[in-house]
Parts: sequence; structure tokens; C-alpha cells
Amino acid sequence: MTVWLEQYKPERFDDLLTTPQVADALKHLALQANPPHLLLSGPTGCGKTAALQLVCRQVLGPAWRATTHVLQARDLDKTAGAMARFEAFLRPEGVGSEDTLAGRTSLDAFDHNISASADRSPPPAGEESPAPSSGTFAAVSRIIVIEDA
Repeated sequence: MTVWLEQYKPERFDDLLTTPQVADALKHLALQANPPHLLLSGPTGCGKTAALQLVCRQVLGPAWRATTHVLQARDLDKTAGAMARFEAFLRPEGVGSEDTLAGRTSLDAFDHNISASADRSPPPAGEESPAPSSGTFAAVSRIIVIEDA
């Protein structure tokens, strides 16, 4: 049995319970080849996490869950291993590796080896984001979300 929030979560930017201007702005930035940094703020339950999940799905494609890490700031004190999972996400070659995402010049080779996920959700903007052409910036390959409670 699926949780109600998972069953009825928005799948498109138009499904967000927000103003059309906010939904259009999120859709526009998620379709950009080099999307800007994004900071969302608001009270609990206003849709920040749902909006970020749609942006992540649009920017990174169907395998977005493999390349997205949500760090709940409140979990750092309460959950054993929360920081270790975040550090492991930053070190794709393993915890003992000197290799970090910050030290890589290109993450494309790493990301192309990630298999497609079981996520069959439609692109939130109604179309997949275009692949970068040669000579342009590399596609976004990692999204890190830090949520504070």
C-alpha cells in the first residue's frame, strides 16, 4: 500500500498548488541548459520539496533519484549515519577514495554509466530537457538539497 503523499504527489509543474507564475518560473528554469542555483523558502507544507523534486526530475531525467541527495539538516543530530551517507554521495568511488565530485572536471562519464531507473514518471514540463550540444556547458549531473526544519 502506497503512502497517500506518494500516490497523489504532483507529476507536472502545473499540478503544484501555487500561482501559475511560480509554476511557469520553475518550468522555465528547469528547461534551461544551465539552470541557475535555486533557493526556495516558505512554511512547512507549502510545496517546497514537491517543487524541488519536479525540478530535479526535469533537469536530471528519469534516473534523477540516483543523482540527487536530500540532506535533512535536522537529521544530522538525530539520525546515525546521516552525514556518512552525504559524504558517500560526494565520493562516488567509495568512502576511502580521494576522488570527490568537487574534484572532478567532468561528471559526464560517471553519469552515463548510471543505469536508467524504474522511475517512469513523465517529465514535469511535458518534455525532456534537451541534451547539451558539443562545445556547451556539461549537463547538470548532481543536485544536493539541504532542508532545514
